[in-house]
Amino acid sequence: MAELTAIGDKTEPLPSREPRPCTVCGVMQEPRVIPELNMVIHRPPVCEKCQQKAEEKEAREAEEFRKQNIEKELLLCGVPPEFVKYSFTSGKNGPINWTGKTKEAAHVCIQFAMKPEGGLLLMGKTGRGKTHCAISILREMVIKGWKARFVSCLDLMNTLRAVYRARNDDDEDSSEQEVLSRIGRGLVVLDDLGGTRVTPMVRDALTLIVDRCERRGQPLVVTTNLTVAEIGEQIDERLASRLVGLCRTPERVITLEGVDLRITKAKR
Repeated sequence: MAELTAIGDKTEPLPSREPRPCTVCGVMQEPRVIPELNMVIHRPPVCEKCQQKAEEKEAREAEEFRKQNIEKELLLCGVPPEFVKYSFTSGKNGPINWTGKTKEAAHVCIQFAMKPEGGLLLMGKTGRGKTHCAISILREMVIKGWKARFVSCLDLMNTLRAVYRARNDDDEDSSEQEVLSRIGRGLVVLDDLGGTRVTPMVRDALTLIVDRCERRGQPLVVTTNLTVAEIGEQIDERLASRLVGLCRTPERVITLEGVDLRITKAKR
């Protein structure tokens, strides 16, 4: 912090204007003088250049620490243990090779991880790599220092049902707080949208998540076996519209195609 020296009587001489050395590199730092206020402001003991280098080093060390402990970090974000090895370069059993349309989709996901704004909708049949891509995004952002939450739609709905049963009433405030506690303040990965029976409670919870992410500017990644039209038909037309709007560009509304990767691996 800069050292400020001032004298109330402006007729008195200004305090010392002697430059002071940076305690790291020794470069002399000239103080800032404000004659009108009879004030001298000395620079912090560490110069701006050295301070910037120290902050950059600290950021690199923190990122390296998160990278070395990424699987633990992912578990804390709610990622299931069987998915913590997912990344853009590897799966459960080692390196992976993105090909064809899936490679194009992975490229869009990488771009999203680099500049996470708005939403990303990953659609496609079972086993096409939607959850893999979503967790890969989450991994990259956690390494960079982002807060993130992985929310399974099925687990969320089971929790909400338990909340209702425990209170034996329609306690909307309790269910809303449960939803908000799940999504936190950073990236939200909403996995398997439409993978559970859609009740008014389910629809309201999903709408709340999308609404809060939009209002707070939280990046949202959604995976689903449904198409946009099916989301509108089976869940809610307004929800489908808001999800597409949150994605901002057509490139972020992705359908992963190809074969079922789980069945392909099982045959090997």
